[in-house]
Amino acid sequence: MAQLHTAQRQIASSSARFKVLRCGRRFGKTTYAAEEMKGACLFEPGPVAYFATTRDQARDIMWADLLKECLGTANYVAHNEQRLEVTLRRPDGTTNHIRLFGWENIETARGKKYSLVVLDELDSMRAFEKQWREILRATLADYRGRALFMGTPKGYKSLYRLEKLSKTNTNYAVFHFTSFDNPFIDPDEIEEMRGEMSPSQFAQEVLAEYHKMEGLIYEEFDRDKHMVACPFVPVRWGLSIDFGYNHPLSAGIFAIGADNSIHLDRMLYERKLSNERRNEKIRDLIGDTRLDVQVGDSEDPLAIDTLNTALGLKIQPVVKGSGSVLEGLNKCISQLHQGRLTMDPSCEDLAWEKENYSWKLDKNDQPLDEPVKEDDDACDMERYAVMTILGRHKSGFRVRTA
Repeated sequence: MAQLHTAQRQIASSSARFKVLRCGRRFGKTTYAAEEMKGACLFEPGPVAYFATTRDQARDIMWADLLKECLGTANYVAHNEQRLEVTLRRPDGTTNHIRLFGWENIETARGKKYSLVVLDELDSMRAFEKQWREILRATLADYRGRALFMGTPKGYKSLYRLEKLSKTNTNYAVFHFTSFDNPFIDPDEIEEMRGEMSPSQFAQEVLAEYHKMEGLIYEEFDRDKHMVACPFVPVRWGLSIDFGYNHPLSAGIFAIGADNSIHLDRMLYERKLSNERRNEKIRDLIGDTRLDVQVGDSEDPLAIDTLNTALGLKIQPVVKGSGSVLEGLNKCISQLHQGRLTMDPSCEDLAWEKENYSWKLDKNDQPLDEPVKEDDDACDMERYAVMTILGRHKSGFRVRTA
């Protein structure tokens, strides 16, 4: 059994149903979570689920600590490394289990029942709020289960929003601790880290304070300001598509105002769709909307032709060329800054991408005028729409709004 330090015991003593842990690196979140999961498995009626950002991370972060906590105890029954599952015997003689998952497989939780779910590094989990509402929250209903949300903040994201929620919902309790609160870490080591980090990095990673992430493309994106019902009367409508298979297909229906304000009304964001399923999904997305603007990724002309033929559309390939990515980003940043680029609150996949979309860094960790090419499918889809609606006006440098 792990020996909890004072700050960990403070968390353990809370009777809150939903605990939010905002903690610095090496505070001891994993150790505490392993102890919490073992206790829930032994003394609460249902199984326990732990989610990390990916299954590999679940294995790397938690598996060894969980086995260390359970192996050799009187309650231990078995473990299955393939399933990342540990089985324990409860005091009444029945068995229960703890299983580790990756967030990329969150859909597998549908229909399950848990006494406790643990979510580790919450701010790295794509569309957390959507998946919590639509999938995980219901898994706790049968047993009136509990949840443990953990992580070091990455800007003003999911941890921050849960902390705001805790001010009005008494089911939630927030615990904020720094790396200094772990008595097993030498404070001198942490001070050395201070000298190796920028002030904002140290504040975020060690002190677990909320700071805007460095190098973000959409620094001004704010869910409260930009995720709203359409703020204008649409005069035109548009469709934009970024094609993908292993990467998500991202498609959106955009409302367009008289002044070319742009609002993402609804979107599709799915992987591994066959041509037939893709056609069905996009047909459903369009519904009876009359489309004045239709644009798709020019790198997949076959997909454009297939959709145009199957659905009677007139999708045009987006105009690309030297500097077109930076030009499109400049337009999006400018529109966002003016409050003329918004999205419906349901469009959480685009919101998540905007909160993580960043510039490449040079060898001195300074941002270049080129985005990191990952997790950008919805951002590309939005950029195609903005460029097509506003037209091209080439700019060779990055727009700065602060």
